Amino acid sequence: NGHAVELRIYAEDPAHEFLPQTGDIYDVLTGDNDDPNYRIDSGVDIGDSVSVFYDPMIAKMIAWGENREIALKRMRGYLSQTAFLGVNNNQEFLKNIITHDAFTSADLHTHFVEQYQDELLPTSYAKASLSEISSVAVYFAAGFDADIYEDLDPWSIRDNWRMNHDLKKMIRLRHHDEIIEAVVEGACESYTVTMGDDVLHVRLLEFDGETYSFEIDGIAHHIKISKDEDTQKLALLSDGRVLTFQRDSYELHASDNAQGEGQIVSPMPGTIIKVLVEQGSHVEKDQPLIIMEAMKLEMTLRAPCDGVIESLNHAENDQVADGAVLLELSKEEAA
Repeated sequence: NGHAVELRIYAEDPAHEFLPQTGDIYDVLTGDNDDPNYRIDSGVDIGDSVSVFYDPMIAKMIAWGENREIALKRMRGYLSQTAFLGVNNNQEFLKNIITHDAFTSADLHTHFVEQYQDELLPTSYAKASLSEISSVAVYFAAGFDADIYEDLDPWSIRDNWRMNHDLKKMIRLRHHDEIIEAVVEGACESYTVTMGDDVLHVRLLEFDGETYSFEIDGIAHHIKISKDEDTQKLALLSDGRVLTFQRDSYELHASDNAQGEGQIVSPMPGTIIKVLVEQGSHVEKDQPLIIMEAMKLEMTLRAPCDGVIESLNHAENDQVADGAVLLELSKEEAA
């Protein structure tokens, strides 16, 4: 009786041709596990690794309803409460599918993803809104990233108390490859966040260590939040999609840029199938350089710019680790 909907969470990146992903699960967020209309089947838990040696499926989410409309509505609610953190996956893509008008009206066919690709993978895919960025800036400025009761010394308590004036902090955030600067001012429950010409007013409603509720310009937002203590990355589960941030510093940003310039690295553990260039070769932007295979998927690594191959660090049939520097490219300046 009724209708059931199943979603499959895969360790893959839909924004980059569904490239398989690897990593360690550092946290699992779930909704009401006692709800008889919902089930989640998963073979991974906190601390487990998703590797290249097994199928990249992380979990199956199943929702039941008296009819299809109710089942989809329940699934959207469950998806907004569930996340497997630490490994990039297709959760936001699935959310975009089940909320698409054509899908909800059951206008389905085998070219569905191809036809609606621009809507399922919009330019905003995996990118935070100003409201979400503001909530993270307040999280760090207000000291929510540390237990304010961890030290009984009153001089060590991070509750942002100030004598005769409010808190004012510059917060630098790294979101993907972008550095965002936000000025946070305020006290207690009310803060103003300024990012360039954008000014948002944030009022805190609740924070219990995971559930984070706030109001921005009169609109209430309810998200979940989790911090990876090893990498110091912060994950937001907001409206069924996971967004990652990291507190940034000028020193960290500068050193990272210097270290990674001109390097082509392996996006995951795998095998070098073909090396298409030689040391000293002149290459053009987007020219194929190396073909590698990982998790039954063949991928082509291309030149990010015009340049010259300075060094080749691996040969065909080499097994390479995630992040291994495969070759180094010196940028060729325009004449």
